[in-house]
Amino acid sequence: MNYGAETVRYYNAAVHQNHPTPADINHAYAAAPPTGEHPLVAVLTAVEAGLANPDNHYVVNTTYFDGPSGPVLLGMLHLNAHTVWDLCIAKDSFTCSVLLQPQARQRATVHVGFAQVWQVVRSDSPQVDLEDLAAEDLLYDAPDVLRNYAQSGRPA
Repeated sequence: MNYGAETVRYYNAAVHQNHPTPADINHAYAAAPPTGEHPLVAVLTAVEAGLANPDNHYVVNTTYFDGPSGPVLLGMLHLNAHTVWDLCIAKDSFTCSVLLQPQARQRATVHVGFAQVWQVVRSDSPQVDLEDLAAEDLLYDAPDVLRNYAQSGRPA
């Protein structure tokens, strides 16, 4: 199932209260009229709720995100109860603290603009095989973001 900007119908914070798990997102997209809210607000709200379970792992694929040393190109963020803190979702971006270098166990604050996110997936482990990914685990997919980045050769 494709959840890119062209195909996402709708899912918001109010609907999230009745459909709190990522699997419920599939059933809730048509439950409310659009308000102009970016689809990633709802997806990340569901991710945030899912982080309560340490068995849930999420991967956010981006064309880039802003880290403490500057932009990280084609960045991948692994979100899990043990690897992310202080998730703050805004209307067009999110910030959080993550372990950019897990060996150092040092937290770093990153900022991710929604315009740079091309995919959000859920997994039962930090290793995600996109070939074997179940449709309900693909929470957001915007291949046009990645395609535009590849064609321009620079961040969107």
